[in-house]
Amino acid sequence: MKIQLIIFICLISMFFSINLLAQCPSGGGPWSSGTFTKDIGWGESASVDYEHRGSGGSYDLKIDWSTLSNNSQFIRDAAWKKILEQELVTSLLPVVQEPSTRTVNLYYETECKATLVAKVEVDKSYETCCPEGISESFGEYIENINGVDHFFVNVTKSITCGMKCCKRVYTVKSAYDIIEEIWYNYIDGVETFAVNSCDPTSEYLDCDGNPIPCIDGSCD
Repeated sequence: MKIQLIIFICLISMFFSINLLAQCPSGGGPWSSGTFTKDIGWGESASVDYEHRGSGGSYDLKIDWSTLSNNSQFIRDAAWKKILEQELVTSLLPVVQEPSTRTVNLYYETECKATLVAKVEVDKSYETCCPEGISESFGEYIENINGVDHFFVNVTKSITCGMKCCKRVYTVKSAYDIIEEIWYNYIDGVETFAVNSCDPTSEYLDCDGNPIPCIDGSCD
C-alpha cells in the first residue's frame, strides 16, 4: 500500500507538562516508613516499602509498589501485590487480647485520561492494495474547504492528564484461635472510595481550541 499523508497536528498543547497529584492523601500528619517482607518458604519471598500512620482504631497506609522485590521463581508480581497488601494490612495493627474492630485506609493513585485527536489529511491519489477480506476504507471523511473537498482521518491517542487519589478501607477484626491459643487479626471486609477527582478540564486543546475533558479514572 502506498499512501501519501499530509499530517497537521491540531492539538497545539500536546506536549504541555502534566500536573500530577503530589500527595495522596494531602495533610493529616507525618508518616513513618518501613519495609515489609513475606516469606512463604521454599525460597519464595517478596518485600515492599510502605508508609503508615495512626493509632488506636484507625490507621493510614501507603505502599510503594515501585520498590517491590520479587524473589520468587513461581509467583508473579501481580499475585505478590495482593498477598503483600492483605498481609501488611493485618500485620500493621497490633494484636489485642480482646475482640475488636479497627480500620486500615490504604491510599493509592489511579490515572485520569484525556483522548487527543489529530486530524490527518489523506491525499486521495494514493494507490491501495488490500488482502482479500480487508476493506479499503480507513474511516476517512470529507470536509469542503474553500469549495474543494478534502479527505481526512482521525488519529486518537489516550494520555494521562492527572492523577486521582483513592482509598481502600479495610475492616480488621481480632479473634481468638482456640487451637493455637493466640489472638490474631483478620480482614472482615473492604470498600473502595474516591478521595478526590481529577480536574475535569485538561491542559490539552482540540482542533477548535476548546479544552479536552480529563476523565476520572476508576478506583476499582
